[in-house]
Amino acid sequence: MNGKILFTVILCFLLIGKSYSQNQFDSVRYFGIEVGNTFLPFNIPDYSFIRADNSSNNNDNSAINLTGRYNEFQFSIKTETRSLKNKLGLLYGIRLTYITSSLGKQDIWSKNDKYFYLLVNQSNTSSEILRVNEINQNSYFIGIPLELRYFTSHNRFFRFYFKTSVDLSYKFFTKNDVIFYNDNMESYTTDVINKFAKPSPFHCNINFGAGIKLGKEGKFNINIEAFAVSFNIVKTNSSIVRTGIGGGMQVNLLIPLKF
Repeated sequence: MNGKILFTVILCFLLIGKSYSQNQFDSVRYFGIEVGNTFLPFNIPDYSFIRADNSSNNNDNSAINLTGRYNEFQFSIKTETRSLKNKLGLLYGIRLTYITSSLGKQDIWSKNDKYFYLLVNQSNTSSEILRVNEINQNSYFIGIPLELRYFTSHNRFFRFYFKTSVDLSYKFFTKNDVIFYNDNMESYTTDVINKFAKPSPFHCNINFGAGIKLGKEGKFNINIEAFAVSFNIVKTNSSIVRTGIGGGMQVNLLIPLKF
């Protein structure tokens, strides 16, 4: 299903690009920067190696009270061209995406230290179980955003528009960090990380939303956008949590370049 949605969105961009090539462009191309944040709900998989206590046989995850975190931040440099009497905008550029996620223990009813037990090694005769406070993962992606927006009115200082976008990125760096209850256990960091699958090297995000443009045509513009629907085609950009459908916000500043 997700693959069909991605194919449909990309096909729309290709058809619109062909339409652009057959129409006279406006003499103004906009260039600018953008920052954004995507909020996606997540769930924590049922990891068989995480324990509620230090028993090697107790894997009742319902008693662990695990908590997590997942956030996406974007910084982009983009250009926009407009057609169809300045009502249709096509944007593209380069984007840096930073994804941060974590896994920890939530225990609001107890005064005990917030840690969970992780079975790192097990044999027929022995088990190695560690107390872990938190696992953090930070990944960096670089890619190309493709965006289409349709303005509901003609040239005005204040204009409302609908928007759809797809972001195709590749991961170039990941850093993992494990915070142990006992600092002497740091030598097990690699063993703990290897218990989880590696994050996907590809990131593909699809968004549907709306925004407002402030500024006269051919002048400096500020755009404020909100995504009512935002989701990842690839669910494993974090190896410790899984994402669902959420939303997001973006703000971009565009200046005209006449040619």
